[in-house]
Amino acid sequence: MVKFQIKDVLKRVLFYELYFYFPKSEIIPTPEPFVGAINYNGKIFYVYVSREDNRDLIMYLKWKENRFSERIIVITESTEHVNPLMIHAQDMKLRTKTDQELMARDGGIYFHEEGKFVKEG
Repeated sequence: MVKFQIKDVLKRVLFYELYFYFPKSEIIPTPEPFVGAINYNGKIFYVYVSREDNRDLIMYLKWKENRFSERIIVITESTEHVNPLMIHAQDMKLRTKTDQELMARDGGIYFHEEGKFVKEG
């Protein structure tokens, strides 16, 4: 029997809310700490759900060093929670989406530029 903690269920709910934005895409299983990945138009987006503590993703990126160059979407309560990741993700294609915007079906997503997160048009 498989048992999930509440935080694990929340992560998966948020993952599927994000999946809504990628019509006709494919879900791909991923290693921890990612919830899953979405293959959309031949591009793979690894999805991570952040709840203030990003140590698991920081350790993953630290140990992968320059070998992890995939696109990452971080779902977070606030883009400020993603700032500690930036030292390990400077050369990555990192995007963020807040919980609130995700649940409101707001189409915007943030990308990192010149030390801050900017909402894409």
